[in-house]
Amino acid sequence: MPARSRRRTTALAAAVATATALGATALGTLGASTASAAGVPLSGYELTWGIKQSYRTYVATYAAGTFTPGGGASQAAGNGPFTFVDGRGGYDSTTHAVSLAFEGGLHIESTAHGFEITLSDVRFDSGAAEITADVTKGGTTTQDVPLADVTVTRAMTDMATTLTEEAAGVFGSASYAGAAGDPLSVVQKRSPSPTPSATESETGSPSPSVTPSPSATETKPEPPSPSTTASPSATPSTSVSTSPSTEAPAEGDIVGGTLTWGVKQSFRTYVVDGVAQGGITVSGGVAGHRQRRVHLRRRHRHL
Repeated sequence: MPARSRRRTTALAAAVATATALGATALGTLGASTASAAGVPLSGYELTWGIKQSYRTYVATYAAGTFTPGGGASQAAGNGPFTFVDGRGGYDSTTHAVSLAFEGGLHIESTAHGFEITLSDVRFDSGAAEITADVTKGGTTTQDVPLADVTVTRAMTDMATTLTEEAAGVFGSASYAGAAGDPLSVVQKRSPSPTPSATESETGSPSPSVTPSPSATETKPEPPSPSTTASPSATPSTSVSTSPSTEAPAEGDIVGGTLTWGVKQSFRTYVVDGVAQGGITVSGGVAGHRQRRVHLRRRHRHL
């Protein structure tokens, strides 16, 4: 299957997974790869990826070369993977795609084997299900080179990657095309600011990072986003109350009661603890409850 066609197929599955990760219960239209006017801004993310372990070993040993991170990027000890920082972008609530661009670059050089490569402007796009970067090689810079296809998961950690044909050209080995790359993790490192909680409101806890096949039913949002993100307005609690009438009601009439409804647990979690980082505020006598029943009181006329 041609590489571009394969990416389009992967992108569809990735958008579904990302929608689940962010607590969405309706997938909507899939396929777009960047945040739109319906997007929620994201920031404070880090991307960790080692390209391919055997490639790092080749550069550091056989080629007697070096990896030099810069601009805030770093490499783990022991010739480990690379981390790019300050990821910023957005979540598109229409297409359910996350698009992030990261700070930092990576210079790869071997005098013995005669190559010099610089990666910069590293990007992750869950809608396109790929990692891209600007590549400078032989004095020429090519922008947005697709380096790997990504199997996007619910937690967006330890995601499987497959190196592209373009990556094979960049790193100088035809055998890399279609080969498994190192796992990819995209996580938020900056803790979001606390948000006001509704009186007696019920809030869910973020789910742990897991990688099973996602389910759109009652999933907890993952990952969270900063409190500066825009949020859809939501006041899911509803209360219905009637005051006692001055006239005796007909037998069996409802003269007072309360209605308790949580809309949907995953929606409340999305608003309070998820990507929206919002709050649920009750008013006019409305209060949060843990019960899921409607209590009605009947007053019967005494004969």
